[in-house]
Amino acid sequence: MMVKRKKQEVIKSLSELGQTTFLEVVADYGSEFLKEEVSSFIGAIAIDTGASLIPGVSGAWQSHKRRRLERNMNLAIGEVINRIEQIEERLQMRTSEQQHKINELFGFILDYVSDEPQTDKIKYFINGFINLTEHESITEDFVLTYYDLMSELRMVDLAVLRLYCQGYYYDDETPRETFMDVMEGFGLTRTQYKSVQENLLRVGLLTTEKDKQSLKDLDTLFESIEMIHKYLKAIEKGKGRLPRLKEVKMKSKDRYRISPFGRSFYDFFLEEE
Repeated sequence: MMVKRKKQEVIKSLSELGQTTFLEVVADYGSEFLKEEVSSFIGAIAIDTGASLIPGVSGAWQSHKRRRLERNMNLAIGEVINRIEQIEERLQMRTSEQQHKINELFGFILDYVSDEPQTDKIKYFINGFINLTEHESITEDFVLTYYDLMSELRMVDLAVLRLYCQGYYYDDETPRETFMDVMEGFGLTRTQYKSVQENLLRVGLLTTEKDKQSLKDLDTLFESIEMIHKYLKAIEKGKGRLPRLKEVKMKSKDRYRISPFGRSFYDFFLEEE
């Protein structure tokens, strides 16, 4: 009877205080309890939280916001429950002060989750949180910087980013996606695919490098400069027949590759243990 009352009190605290207490309950009561008791209450918790965040819910816009909030919170909490043993193990290794900080950051992350229009991204938000719990010390600025950028990106951006990480994380036996797979999967033209690359470059997840052809271009350039010197000397000496100058053609092009920041970003959000 006492155990049942205790469980009811925990569920009541979740409903009244919102999802930011979720991790505290993990630390206090353990993962098995949450798996058995909390999953059936997820919908109710999300509805209560939605009502408090959007007072006087009415109208099409508020209704849409509430439905999105409920949907996203259900998905997020479901992702947390699926990996709750991992969270519990890490929380037990943290001090009470560190647990409080992690809990606070979890609240920030849920703010991003609540406004996310693409549900497929929510698992990445939570994966980032799981990786966050591995660190003994982490700042709000770090979390806000990473999650601000993640909120800006769309699933197509993440798909292209993953292509550039395949060389680091895929073994030879794993089928690899190609840019044609991504273009077909998202219905992109080559111009649209190029714009995604440029966007990833703009935010610092990709960088560019000149390929090996650039070395040959340098040789060509030096040869051309040498030929110009011979040409000028021939003019100076008044020679009748001048050496023929060739048009210089540079063949190297910018080549995209993953940046150090892009690799760190990928590890934080998209790479699961």
